[in-house]
Formats: sequence, C-alpha cells, structure tokens
Amino acid sequence: MAQPSRFLPIRDVLQCQDDSCFIGAISNIQAPNQVNKAGGDYILNFTIKDKFPGDDKDSVACILKRGNIEHLPSGAPGDVAILRGMKVEILGTPAKKTLVNCSERRSEALFFPAKSIPEPQYGQAYYVGGTSNLLCTCMLGSKPASPADQTAVINMKAAAAPLLQELQNPGAMFLASIGSNRANFKKTKRQHPLSSWTFGVFYDLIGEVVKTFWGTSDSVDLYVTDYTTNTELFLYEETTDCDVFGGGSSRKPWPGPFGQMTIAIRTYEPHAGKARELKEGDFVYLQNVRTKLSAMNKLEGAMHADPQYPEKICVRKLTHPAQLSALKERKEEYERKCATNRIAQDEPTNVPKKPSAIASHQKKRARKEKMRLHREQVQTGPQEKADAAETVVKGLNQNICTGDKDVGISTVDEIVNNPWLKTTVPETEGELLLPFVNSRYRTHLRVVDHYPFKLENFTRLTNAPANSQPSISISSDGYSQFSEHGLPPVRFAWHFFLLVEDADAPAGTTPIRFPLTIDTPRAQCLLKMEPVDLIAHPSKLCELEQKLFLLWGNLHERKLALKEKGINLPLPVGDETLALSNMPFECCVEEYGVPVNDKGLPYTDDEIKTLIKELSDPESEEGKRAVDILGNPETWKRAWSPHNTIIKGP
Repeated sequence: MAQPSRFLPIRDVLQCQDDSCFIGAISNIQAPNQVNKAGGDYILNFTIKDKFPGDDKDSVACILKRGNIEHLPSGAPGDVAILRGMKVEILGTPAKKTLVNCSERRSEALFFPAKSIPEPQYGQAYYVGGTSNLLCTCMLGSKPASPADQTAVINMKAAAAPLLQELQNPGAMFLASIGSNRANFKKTKRQHPLSSWTFGVFYDLIGEVVKTFWGTSDSVDLYVTDYTTNTELFLYEETTDCDVFGGGSSRKPWPGPFGQMTIAIRTYEPHAGKARELKEGDFVYLQNVRTKLSAMNKLEGAMHADPQYPEKICVRKLTHPAQLSALKERKEEYERKCATNRIAQDEPTNVPKKPSAIASHQKKRARKEKMRLHREQVQTGPQEKADAAETVVKGLNQNICTGDKDVGISTVDEIVNNPWLKTTVPETEGELLLPFVNSRYRTHLRVVDHYPFKLENFTRLTNAPANSQPSISISSDGYSQFSEHGLPPVRFAWHFFLLVEDADAPAGTTPIRFPLTIDTPRAQCLLKMEPVDLIAHPSKLCELEQKLFLLWGNLHERKLALKEKGINLPLPVGDETLALSNMPFECCVEEYGVPVNDKGLPYTDDEIKTLIKELSDPESEEGKRAVDILGNPETWKRAWSPHNTIIKGP
C-alpha cells in the first residue's frame, strides 16, 4: 500500500533520517527479556512489514528498550505498529538494518490489536471528523494516535490480509509469536501512584473515593484520588469548579482534593455491581485499570470485564491499616497544606492601628459587605424566580432526576410513531419498515399500571436448576443457596414493567401508552437497589415500596383496591373510579430490539448466544437457521427502557 506522507516506506529505511516514522504489520515478535538479570533494560524484539506479499526489503527488525517491562507495548503477530522518532542502526550477524528507539530523542511506539481494527468500509467513526479511538497499547511517553494515524492503521490492516491469512495456520502463528505471551515471563508490579500514570497502560490503584456517579444502566463512574499530582489529570479548582451530581439535575461543589489529584474511572460489569456499594470516603483497591484520554484530552480510566476471567471483580473495599498507611499519610499532608493556606489567606493585611482609622476601616468594610449582598440578591433573585416558575409550569415530580439534558423533549406519540422506522432502500427505491430503531429520547411521562401485580414478584430467579426441587436457605446477602447436592447459589434479577402515558394526556381519553421494560442494570440505576429475594427480605420489599411510591404515588394501592372490585388497570385518563394521585416525571428512554420466538416470547440469553455462534458458519444447517431467525424483521420486537433516570429518595 502507498504510505501517507508522514510514514516512510520500510524499503527506504537506510536512506531515512534517524528521526523518522514508520507503520507496518507485525510479522513476528518475541517476549521482552532482560539482558542483565541484575537490573538492566527490558528489550522487545519484533519485525514489521508494510508491503504484502513483498520481499525481505519490505520488512525491518525493530528493538524497543525500557527500564520497566510495563512501559513496553504488548502485541501479537498481525497487529499494526506505529513507530515514531526511531533511530536506524546496522546490528547483528549477519548485519541487518534495525530500528531502535533512541534515548537522545523521544521515540514512540503504538501497537493496535488486529482484532479491534475494523474494515475500511466500517471505519468512519475513526476517520477525520469521527470521535472514536482505536484500542492500542503504547510505549511510555507515546502520544495517542490522531484520526489520520487511525486511518493509516485501518488501511494497513486491510493491506496485510495475506499475512493475517497466513497466521490463521496454528504452526505459523506459533513460530511468529514464540514467547510473546506475557504470561510466560516474570510479572511486574502494576501498582503505581497516580503521579506516574500515563496513557494506554494497565495499572492497579489504592485510593479514596471522592465521588460516585451512576451514569448509565450498566456502568458506574468512580472519582478516585491517592493524593499525588499528575499534570495529565483534570484540574479541579477550589473557587470555580463544580461537578454534576444526580444525573445532572443539581449541582454540588467539588468536595476536593483540589488540583490534579483525582482520576475518573468508568467501571463496567461485573465491576460496576461492586462499585455501586461504595460511597464517598471509602478506600478502595482497583485492579487492571486501563488508562485512556477523555474528550478534553485528560487522563481517565476504564475497567472492563476480563476476557479470560469474565466473573472476576477487580473492585475491593479496603479497611486494613497496613494497606492504607501510605495513603492516609499523603492525605494528612494535603490537609495540613490546605489548612496553612487558609490561615494565610484569612490573615488581614494593612490593618490600621489608630482608633480613628480603625473606625473608618470598619465602616468601609461594612459598606462593601452591604454592596456585595445587594449584588448577589440582584443576580440570584431573577434566576430563583425563573427556576420556581419553570417548576410550577412543568409540574414535574422533583424526586426523579435525569441526565441527557442536551436531548430535546419528545411526546409519547413521537416515540411510538418514530418517523425513522420508515426508510428507503437505495437499490430498489422502495420503502422499508424497520422493526425498531436504536434511539434515545427525553420525555414527560405518568405511570398508569405495572406488572407483575405483586411487588414481591418484581425480582425472579435467574438460574434455578431444572427438574430438581432442593430445599432453599437464604444467605445474608440476599441470595438463596441450595442445600442439597452442592448446587450453586440461586441468584435473583429485577424484571418488571411500567405502563406509561404522556404527562399531558387529555382527560377522558385513552391515549397512546407503551411499556417500559426494567431489567437488573436499569433497575439498579433507577432504584439504587440490588436484586434480592423480596419475599424473604421484608425490609427490602418495604424499601422498594417507598421508592416506587415516589415514582407512581398511590397507583399500587388503587390497583389492589380496584382488583377486589373486579376492575383492571389501565383506565381512561381522569377516570374518577381510579382516583389516581401521582405526578408526571421526566424520563430518559432508550429504544432497542428484542428477538422473540413464534409464541412472541423473548429468546433467553443462552439461546441468543447460541444463535450468534451459529452465524459464524452461515453455510451450515445451524447457521442457515440462525440467519432465518435473526435476519427476519418479524423476529424482532420493539422495546423501551428507562435510561439515566434515578429516584432520588428516600
């Protein structure tokens, strides 16, 4: 492939200057090794190639050296490498051209896993103008890839198709990656203070939770500090910075520490479940935090599920003094410095000493304070009146808070009858009706019914064994445990529905209504409660009832009372029989599709996983069956769920 102007062809490496940039696919790689076992640099040997099939002149050997093995990138044959600021040397016997990272200038190396690089026709999100970043590991001090670099990486992988095809052979892959698996060499310590963190590396951290934020249904953001400073982190200033709590509905001043001492880490399942149990001031141990850059080019972290151990939870609360001694010493030092600075700021300067001057000074200070209070009243008065007027006009339930404030308000009719469900097929210029549209909305709703009928059935068993009825005992954490035959513990999951209508539906009508499906991740965000056996835990059932009362008022009580009279919900808007007393609320809603069987029942997670696996071989009988099911628009059913919506109390 023709190289972009900033990347030089490997064939011309001997004519290149030392401070040159190259891109190529890794044809072979060895494990990093330490030449001097007593404490020398770790050396990573690999070869890159930029023309396929090409010849020997289109490949070059490369050497990266670093004092810490964690500061080297990790890769495999077939991955794409970007090398910047490399030095050309003639090494080895027989002598051959070699690219070596130069200690006199800042060399950089980035490795992009082949499996995470899309085909060129699907790479628009990574090109110039896109907002996505390719997954990569990098050498310490390397700058992230630009959109132009990502375009070159995607094109290089496409050009390296012959190499990737060759590596499909297990024997060829083995010869190309002898010893490249990091599990084969000595593990090094990943735990480092925030002050030494850099982009694109995995770290472990002992720190204090400054803030938690349940931003989405399947993730939790943790703001963690270890009281060390890193200039790559976001700067929190005491006088101006504040952070959004509760999904953007209210503002609370940043609690500190101030400066560049706190990192935002987004945890995904299975770590998010443990992160929801944490509160401000807790001390935690976080493992395998991958550093990346935020939209503001500031260092932040992410914790995904481990592919090898998907159930492993890498969030742990710390309480032992030996583990926290160093952290608490740094915290005490920070607090002493803050106290000293406050005392210095509060000390008056140029204080008059004569009695007449003292009286004049006090009058001047009183006059300034009076003017300041007047200015604040003038500035805040109109805003407070505007906020109060807006609340009265909307008449919304203030116990429900949402995010996504940049999304416009949609009506229920606009959500259910989304015009984007109809699209045009370019080849035939015919109209196609889509089964669903992946979309998110912000709307004003009112709950008019719920299912199941009983609140204690809002959670259900998720892994009860078939054809067996062993006795069940309840553990202290809310999970049930089978006591016979050593069966695994039974776990519960949230699963219930809310029927909602437009907040401004006219009285006496039966408006458009749609169900909100609430599963475990969405209920954890909405209720801030973990799923348990509600029958065996009356206190949790009472807590759930109180939470839902804030959402739907007396709906449940009226549903029970009307059921005794043989009247079922929902009823027309304003029906006096219902005597419903609840307030409309603002809600973020996401729409998605759910595959269903011939009976209209959703496929289970295991069935969906099986169908997706069968799609890998579409020519087989199983593959054809999977295509017929998942490729049929009639298989898919529209579904809606709350998103980024939280009940604030009690």
